[in-house]
Formats: sequence, C-alpha cells, structure tokens
Amino acid sequence: MKQFSLLFIALMFSVNALHSAEHLNKPMKSAMLSLFVPGGGQFYNKKYVKSAFVAVGEIYLISITSYHINRQNHYLDLYKNTQSPTAYQNFVFHYERKQSDVFWLGLYLVLSATDAFVDSHLSDFEKEKKRVHLIFDNKLVGVSYEF
Repeated sequence: MKQFSLLFIALMFSVNALHSAEHLNKPMKSAMLSLFVPGGGQFYNKKYVKSAFVAVGEIYLISITSYHINRQNHYLDLYKNTQSPTAYQNFVFHYERKQSDVFWLGLYLVLSATDAFVDSHLSDFEKEKKRVHLIFDNKLVGVSYEF
C-alpha cells in the first residue's frame, strides 16, 4: 500500500511538473518529459524507436527495483519473526541489490533526460547547417551565414 501511495504522489508531482513545463522552452520540456514519463522526452522529439528502447529500459529498472524492495521487506519481516541467519543474509542480499538498482535507475533517468535535452537542441541542425557556407577564394578562407 505504501508503494501505491508513493507512486500516486510521484504521478501527481509529474503531472504538475509537466503542466508547468508548458511555458518552458522545447529542450527543457523534453528533458522534463523524459524524467517523468518513460521515453517521453524522446517521443516528444519524434524519436519513436529510441523512445521505445528508453521506455523498456526504464520500466525494466523500475520493476526490478520494486521486486528487490518487496523481497527485502519480506526477508526483514521474516528475520524479525524468526531471527534466522538465512533470512538476514537474504535481506542483506536484496537490500544491496535494491541499492544498486536505485543507482542504475537514477543514472538511466539522468542520461535519458540529457539525451532528450540534447536531441531537442539539435532538432533543427540540418536546417541551420544549410545556412552556413565555407568560402574558399584564392588566398582567402571565410564563412558566410544566411539570416
């Protein structure tokens, strides 16, 4: 029940953050979407295949983290009731795995948000690249830019 309430609070926070992100520029909005919706920033940038891969990765990491939290709590309760060394060893194992999972999930979220932010900045790169021209003339090298 505690996990559902935390999930609900996170969902409400993300809806509020996304609603307030409407006034943000496109790169920041895509980064915010990527943080709160699995693959959302990539989808917003119209990178649909990348969005699917990012979403699958985030969902996997969230589910494996949730699994280790549940197993950790189960073995902690078992240890409290029985004082079994095996239950304590299993608790420690799942606690360490949960810590590792949380680290990897956080890193994955930061990297996906950074990817969405950079992708959004580079979305008009091809159009802008056509406006810049290198000029090579006899002994002169220059750059022209069309406004």
